[in-house]
Amino acid sequence: MGEVRVKQEDREAAASCVSSRKAKREIIDGVWDDSSTVQAFARHRQAAEKAQQERDAAYIEGKGGVIPGATVFVSLITGENMPCMSGDARDKLNPHKRRQFDDATRDLATAIRSQGHE
Repeated sequence: MGEVRVKQEDREAAASCVSSRKAKREIIDGVWDDSSTVQAFARHRQAAEKAQQERDAAYIEGKGGVIPGATVFVSLITGENMPCMSGDARDKLNPHKRRQFDDATRDLATAIRSQGHE
């Protein structure tokens, strides 16, 4: 997965698993950042963030169904508010505009996927 970056929320989650007050204080202060418990919470958080990022990017690209926001954009482009028979508003666009629209959404999805990667 790469480097594990521990955040304060990971420390607080790990501290909630410990009964000793001294240990809780040390965990929250960052003394135990290399411990397996804190690292596990950090890895879990990072995996959840990555999964959400992928869901967001796939949503923009229209994977798994029609993009609800596409209807608004297509209505602005075409000037028509009538629903499309196929259910996908992008089908109203001429091939050139459709390619431009799909390219733009793919570029936006790529930008979403690259967030947080230095």
